[in-house]
Amino acid sequence: NYAQALYKTAYAQYMLHDFRSAQSTFAKAAPKLSATLAADAVLRAADCSYYIGRPSEALKGYANAIKKGCKTADYAALQHANMQGMLGKNSQKISELNKFISDYPESKWLPEAMLEKAQTYVEMGRSGDAVEVYRDLMAQYPMTTEAREGTLQMAITLSNMGRSTEAEDAYREVIRRWPTSEQASSANDDLRRIYAGRGELQEYRKFLASIPNSPQLNDDDMEQLTFEAAESDLTDNADNIVKMQQYVEQYPSGKYLASALYYIASYHRAHEQYAEALSVVATDDPELDNTVAEVIEDGFFDIQRNAIISHAKVTVFKV
Repeated sequence: NYAQALYKTAYAQYMLHDFRSAQSTFAKAAPKLSATLAADAVLRAADCSYYIGRPSEALKGYANAIKKGCKTADYAALQHANMQGMLGKNSQKISELNKFISDYPESKWLPEAMLEKAQTYVEMGRSGDAVEVYRDLMAQYPMTTEAREGTLQMAITLSNMGRSTEAEDAYREVIRRWPTSEQASSANDDLRRIYAGRGELQEYRKFLASIPNSPQLNDDDMEQLTFEAAESDLTDNADNIVKMQQYVEQYPSGKYLASALYYIASYHRAHEQYAEALSVVATDDPELDNTVAEVIEDGFFDIQRNAIISHAKVTVFKV
């Protein structure tokens, strides 16, 4: 009949992601359908409202779908809570998520509800509460996608809280349990920087080597991370020159040697240590074949940064 045809057309539009058309067609079909199909049409129209960025409209639609007794009332209740968050009502969202967890203890959407709850706590500045929910999620649903994402998010949250040891444990857990996942790649990115900052990349490299199929560190990665950690130290404090000097010692023919020498020479210049500055760049090392430096006026030293990064031989000009 006509109502059934509309309903099928709406689903076809929905599957093609033509959500505006689907919403309109579901709305036309709903009053003409049986109670069960009408409730489903109202639910899908609410989904369409969500997908086209109308959370207030979606909120009303999900509430209506629940009232009409849709078969997936748990999903509708979860989405209703999520719309509260999209509308900036995080306290109401938490309240509804708690009710969802209580009302639907067997729902397949429970892991997602717990992940949403934890992430909402983070948004509210309640990081400690978020960590507890992340831990519950990992314990109750350890094999789910949500647990994988939750473990990564817990690591990030702990790191932001200054709980570094716990954060690193969580990052490593992601890599151990899900070594080929997107979350493991993200955890690896953060751990690489953490270990590089401590000068413990060899230790981290051994950890990765012990996990089959996990991300690995090659020699180029090791050098780049070592240089970037030294550069980060200097960004934090211009006097933190030790790691850059260690980089030069560790990689005397490294890819970033010209830049490293520039930083070290600039450090000496800033401290009016002109002889030391000159000694850094006055080298016949063929690996620095095109690096350019200038010494002008009474030993005043000024390395041209662009030249030193893009070229390699030291030429000393005396005026």
